[in-house]
Amino acid sequence: MAKDTESATMLIKFQVVDDQKTQEDPYLLELNPALTLHETRGELEPKFPNHRQNFQFLWKERRIKINREKSLKLIDILPKLNRGIPVESFKFKDVQYQKMEYFKKGDKFEVTCCGIVFLWKESGGIRYDDKEMRSILNGPHLYGFSFIPSTILTTDPVHDHIDEMCEIAAEGQDLQTLQSLLVSCLPNMKGDFVDHGKNTPLHYAATNGHTDVCRLLVNHLGSNVLQCKDQNGRTPLHCAFIRQRMDVIIYMLSFKPDLDAKDVLGVSCRKLMFKLPQSKIDYLFENIDFNILDDRIILFLTCLALQRKNISAGRKLCKIVKPISSSYFKQPLNLAAEFGNVELTKMLLNREDSDLPSHSPLEYDRNGHLPLHYACQHGHCDIIPLLYSDVLTEKDFQRATKLMVSWRKFDALLCLSELRSNLVIDQDLQNFLIDEAERDLSKNGKLIAPVLRSTLHANQRIASEAARQNNMDVIEHLYSLGMRLDLQDEMGRTPLHEACQLGHGEMISYLIDHGIDCHLQDWQGSTALHYACQTGILDSVSLLLDNPKTSFLIDITDKSGRNPLLTAAYCGHTDVVVYLLKYTSCDVWMVDIYNKSLLNYLLLLNTTSVPVIVEILRNCKFEDKTSEKLMVGKPKNRRPKMATYQCSLCQKIWHVFNWHES
Repeated sequence: MAKDTESATMLIKFQVVDDQKTQEDPYLLELNPALTLHETRGELEPKFPNHRQNFQFLWKERRIKINREKSLKLIDILPKLNRGIPVESFKFKDVQYQKMEYFKKGDKFEVTCCGIVFLWKESGGIRYDDKEMRSILNGPHLYGFSFIPSTILTTDPVHDHIDEMCEIAAEGQDLQTLQSLLVSCLPNMKGDFVDHGKNTPLHYAATNGHTDVCRLLVNHLGSNVLQCKDQNGRTPLHCAFIRQRMDVIIYMLSFKPDLDAKDVLGVSCRKLMFKLPQSKIDYLFENIDFNILDDRIILFLTCLALQRKNISAGRKLCKIVKPISSSYFKQPLNLAAEFGNVELTKMLLNREDSDLPSHSPLEYDRNGHLPLHYACQHGHCDIIPLLYSDVLTEKDFQRATKLMVSWRKFDALLCLSELRSNLVIDQDLQNFLIDEAERDLSKNGKLIAPVLRSTLHANQRIASEAARQNNMDVIEHLYSLGMRLDLQDEMGRTPLHEACQLGHGEMISYLIDHGIDCHLQDWQGSTALHYACQTGILDSVSLLLDNPKTSFLIDITDKSGRNPLLTAAYCGHTDVVVYLLKYTSCDVWMVDIYNKSLLNYLLLLNTTSVPVIVEILRNCKFEDKTSEKLMVGKPKNRRPKMATYQCSLCQKIWHVFNWHES
């Protein structure tokens, strides 16, 4: 059971250390871990009379300032174990381990504390600043242990020499002394050539970037020293990657190290290499000799070069990389397809001049993607034909189609549809493509239309949108593809209806001249001429009536019984009414289903034009049926001016104001 820190006491070992690694006798003191550091200092000063205020408490790799000693407790700075009692290589001599409750930020934890506290003596210059101490000396197994000088823990002369070698390797200067120590210590060595932090001299040399020292150590200790791990689980290559010592990395890669070896935090050298800045990667590729590397490292460097888009290194590596499967990264052919480099893709696919096997475009990666999928996803139209194969399954093409549509690579979709004429696109993707074509017709219309040319619904919607936007390039492209331009939508409208409603004269002429069916009526029975008369665009009306192919439209009535003339009058477009009366042979006395004729709708027109219209009607010969009562009711919310007209043939008097025959 855990003990209460308010009442429990613990035998704590206090040890003074300094930057010169001088060793003083420790002092054991039975104290309550709940004491503040200020109270602890009062207990310690009589035991260390020579230091008094001249020491600081150490907490992990940090020195605690005097003004914080009243807020921190002794238990806060005691080293705490992550996983129970440490192994012998981490265990201190004559130090008590005790379980107790520890409160941090309001949460209670049960921890195993190590009864040792280190005091930093201000006796000279400090070797490391705080940032370096944090990056170099922190240990994951037992916080606060790794920065302690190893001379405090042992008096073994062999290990003293190892500590000296580690210090020389870290400084990288006195190689002759280091070589002498290696020669003298190797015969007496038992076990690994490491200090109490499990660091070899090679770890220190790699960390500080001393390539000559690394060569000397590997020559004497053998290449197996490259696989040694420190207390953090890091190899010397890990240390070189963390500090970005590129010359050391280049040297160590020649020994075929395991790039997938992980430290205690799960970080591998492969991951560290991917995090290197671009300048360091370029330096690596410029100075490394690819011919002395093993196949897996070449594979990894090839993938790295392609991901960083280093063309010069990619050319060298794509010539020698072998098709080796790996679950950690994409294959070179996949990356070349994603990168979009035709030269590198051909190098990997065709190796007729080399004894190496070619890379297969039919090999799936761990995500189930083929190289073709990456080329489609990123829209590389020049790569897609190189990777296309008829042996691919329908499922593969469907996945490629979804990727292109999702990433809006419509040019790649067009390229694939040209290679595979029977490309299947499901209904949801078709609707999405049609929406994208309508959203940006100028950019996407020509790309999407050929893909969907066999779909009538897509033909109609894209053609209608082109007519609405008066986009002649798209409509001409649709016609060149053999797509129909007179398909009706769910309301019965055709592209000609849309063009007439918006007054796009050039579009109207093109549609008529290219043989569309002009008889088609919408759900209300309206023709394209009705639409032109409804909107009152005189140019559209004249284009339709001047063309022999559409002049017959003047006599067609809609479901309301109105011909184009009545439609124009009902919508109040005076200029269109006058044009139809003057230049066409339309039936001027037609009556709609509401029993109203042109005279009934005169009030809706511009009153200044009514005399002109009546004058035209006077010259019309009509039968006696015009004497019948044609005007019924009064339009709502209309206040017409008084206007009286008499027909020159039948002498009938028409009072337009009262809307009835007198």
